[in-house]
Amino acid sequence: MKIRVLIVALCVTISNVVMGKSLIYEKYAKTQGIEAVHIPRMMLLLSGNSNLTKIGDEDVISGSIHELYVLTAETEETQKMLVDEMKNLQKSTKYEEIITVKDKGDNVAIYAKKKGDSIRELIICTQDNEEHEVVIVQITGKMKIDASKFSN
Repeated sequence: MKIRVLIVALCVTISNVVMGKSLIYEKYAKTQGIEAVHIPRMMLLLSGNSNLTKIGDEDVISGSIHELYVLTAETEETQKMLVDEMKNLQKSTKYEEIITVKDKGDNVAIYAKKKGDSIRELIICTQDNEEHEVVIVQITGKMKIDASKFSN
């Protein structure tokens, strides 16, 4: 009987890890007016040496990227939804703000969720008021960022 309880507990734990991939993505992926893209680890591995970890010629992120999620708002209503989500991230205690840029109506913010000395999740939020675009990119994995390479 104890073994059955342990197996059930293990299955529940594993399903929570698998199903809890990206709460933001899951929340909006099926919303009318939002384009949603999920790139799983296998596809990232197949892509070989991608430029996801580089800015220019510099390696900025070291470690491994597990999954990539992209949400793009296509309507005014869904843009407001994603902007509200960005505001919630600012208030969240789960995420640390890495950088915020505001320039001529464009807003970019990068948030990180850390575990120990590595970053487990990066969320990049962009808002282009001129083009009326809002995009949220979420990267999961076990990463380290060399912030000194952002300033080149």
